[in-house]
Amino acid sequence: MPNDEIMRHHRVALLELIQKHIRQRDLMGLVEQLVALLIKGYANGTQFQSLFNYMMHTDDAA
Repeated sequence: MPNDEIMRHHRVALLELIQKHIRQRDLMGLVEQLVALLIKGYANGTQFQSLFNYMMHTDDAA
């Protein structure tokens, strides 16, 4: 699924983008899209913290 389509999923787009690209060593290419979703308010603090923890946990498992 293209990232542009994922971006239209609003609240779940953050999780979908990270899950799609989690195995990449460099997620800098996603920063612009992730920030856009955060600015639009599609994630609260708890969701963002959970997403960050998921990213860190997955990196440890790799």
